[in-house]
Amino acid sequence: MVEALLLLLAVQTGPAPLPELLTRARDRLEASDRAGARRELTEALRLYPASPAVHNFLGVLEAGDGHPAEAEKRFREAVRLAPDFTDAYLNLGRLYQESRDPKAATKALAAYQAILRYDPAHAEARFQSAALLQVVGQFGRSLEELGRLAPADQDRPAALAVRIADHAGKGERAEADAALEKLLGQGGFDELDVRPTLPVLLARGREDLAARLLEDLRRRGRASPDDLQRLGLLREKAGELAEARVRLEEAARGRPDSVPLLLDLARVAHEAGDRKGALGYLAHARAVEPGNARVHFLFGMICVELDLGVEAYNSLKEAVRLDPENAPANYAMGAVALARKDPSEAIPYFRKYAELEPHEARGPFGVAVATFEAKDYDNARKLLAAAAARPETAAGANYYLARIARAEGELEEGLRFTQRSVEVNPSYADPWSEMGLLYLRLGQPGKAAEALDRCLKLDPEHYLGNMHLMMLYAQTRDPREAAQRQRFEEIKTRRNEKAVDFLRPIEVRPY
Repeated sequence: MVEALLLLLAVQTGPAPLPELLTRARDRLEASDRAGARRELTEALRLYPASPAVHNFLGVLEAGDGHPAEAEKRFREAVRLAPDFTDAYLNLGRLYQESRDPKAATKALAAYQAILRYDPAHAEARFQSAALLQVVGQFGRSLEELGRLAPADQDRPAALAVRIADHAGKGERAEADAALEKLLGQGGFDELDVRPTLPVLLARGREDLAARLLEDLRRRGRASPDDLQRLGLLREKAGELAEARVRLEEAARGRPDSVPLLLDLARVAHEAGDRKGALGYLAHARAVEPGNARVHFLFGMICVELDLGVEAYNSLKEAVRLDPENAPANYAMGAVALARKDPSEAIPYFRKYAELEPHEARGPFGVAVATFEAKDYDNARKLLAAAAARPETAAGANYYLARIARAEGELEEGLRFTQRSVEVNPSYADPWSEMGLLYLRLGQPGKAAEALDRCLKLDPEHYLGNMHLMMLYAQTRDPREAAQRQRFEEIKTRRNEKAVDFLRPIEVRPY
């Protein structure tokens, strides 16, 4: 008898009801047992393949596991089986909104519009439609969708944020301002409410509105590091550098090892004239990303400005090593190497720059100058002759050709080169100084004095110009010689101090 009852129970036992399977899957998912939830749903799909609820739940699971294509397939199958399945459409819309697909906004909009076709009063679908229309730039249609919301829903912070962007997008300044005042008056909005609004405001020239939204978030302690960074950049754009730096510093407290943020801080500090502060930020960035060529390049360039030659040389050399095809880094490295003991070291860097920027005159001219500084006059003369034929480098090339001619005793030829140089660029001090020396050696002190006077009017601290003037006064027994000698010694001392600074290493403490 007992055996018969057991047999009867076994026969009567059937597949688990669908609600039970879905409940078990939900419980496992809430317990973070994703594998168990998948087993329950796989069994549910086997038993109930036409259930839209199973496909929808599987879509949620796939989305959570980072499988957007599988999730999309499940959600689409759910709405195919049940064309008025609102939850599946909402899930599909959110999936698209989180996607990087360039057509994602259009696809998400289609999902929400599908809901509105059978349920026009659905507030979430209506709001999301308005938000997506704003994203794709259909500001008028977005405002129409907002107008179809219930009054209470129209006054939600997220809806007001969309309204601000819509009016700004249409160029309706007064309406955008009014919507902003209403939102600020209500308070209580957060970053997610206004995040989609900010790009529109910035694109439409309403940085003032974007800054007020971000400032309100900051004042209420709701601003993320990203918000504070955006606010700092807005303050920078407005020329408020001290305020910009404060906001970026606040952002850095939340993201102390963010290299883009450290680069922003370095730029703002540099713009404000605090080069040493900028170096501190860059030193931190360098410690975080030692393989970042851009960081080494910027560090080196600021060292150049501070006459820290050793640091500039080391940083720029590393920048070129990390990114050999970087044209500005190669040029900067060539310029720094030119000032060192062996100027020929600069030649390969200038050649690389010329190769990377074939239409730029600076590359071949840099090679020519480095060749001259290395005292290879035969090759330098050929390179400088080519540079003299280009208008961008004609003045400089003729100046260096004049110096070669003087070194080889061709004073008249050197004079002709200086005259060509000043014809091309009368405000270039170097050839006037060279011209003065050549006239002095040719026994024409009056013309030498005129040329040197032009040089020192252009650059009163010109080293060679002051030295040549001292030589002129000595040769002509001018009573101003003593004063000029004293002035030249002062300039020489400052120049030597600068040279010492250029060669000294420094210790930069990271921010």
